[in-house]
Amino acid sequence: ADNVKLKNIGKYRKYERDSRVKTLLEYEDKVSWKIYLPHVWKKETEEKTTAMNDNPLLAETFDTPYGVPPFDLIKDEHFEPAILEGIKQHQAEIDVIANSTEEPTFENTIEAMENAGKLLGRNARIFYNLTSANTNDKLQEVAKTLSPKMSEHSDNINLNDKLFQR
Repeated sequence: ADNVKLKNIGKYRKYERDSRVKTLLEYEDKVSWKIYLPHVWKKETEEKTTAMNDNPLLAETFDTPYGVPPFDLIKDEHFEPAILEGIKQHQAEIDVIANSTEEPTFENTIEAMENAGKLLGRNARIFYNLTSANTNDKLQEVAKTLSPKMSEHSDNINLNDKLFQR
């Protein structure tokens, strides 16, 4: 196809086409589960791209030995935007699963939910482990700000009626 970019996202493959950024998620090699996402990851603005380049927590993978977090590049102010972006991406992935018109199966519901939210999970683990081991006032303030947002996000998934029906 013309101008199609491929990105691997865990067990998913993300296909982007042109500036419209229309996306197709394909679960592993199972042809039966394809979800078309017309606007989940749109608005790739220059500002967002710059912010992502400046925030190491928004990188798809860490370019470090063994893929460990680049703590020398991570600043306290990187956590909040990275976790909020993770919440946004995770919610979009959950919405796709909940709104799928395909017959629910283990693979397209339970396994898809397990594989969703990689960015959020990774950044939350880094943040909460850091605040447990080496905290400061700024990180405590970020934790205080993020706590109700993380709770709301968790509730949005656990109390999602469409997801429960699947």
